[in-house]
Amino acid sequence: FYRPISEQDTQAGYVDIFLCPLLEIYSDMKHSYIVELKYAKYKDPERRVEELRQEAIAQANRYADTETVKNAVGNTKLHKIVVVYKGMDMPVCEEV
Repeated sequence: FYRPISEQDTQAGYVDIFLCPLLEIYSDMKHSYIVELKYAKYKDPERRVEELRQEAIAQANRYADTETVKNAVGNTKLHKIVVVYKGMDMPVCEEV
């Protein structure tokens, strides 16, 4: 149902993971996804997680506003997912 694209050039940088709907085959697709991943070191202070979360949100929003993404997602609902890892933990995983 999706073409998973890693490091897709969007005119505003590179999306970590873009799940591009295969609209040419499945014209009734309703959803598409951008996933932005960030990593903090285990020893980083907790404020670093929030800094990375804010960076990821800004990047996901910037990517979503590009013509490349808008054309690819068509009329689907674009979900922007932000994930921040700290060491082996995942303190942030949210849709923005």
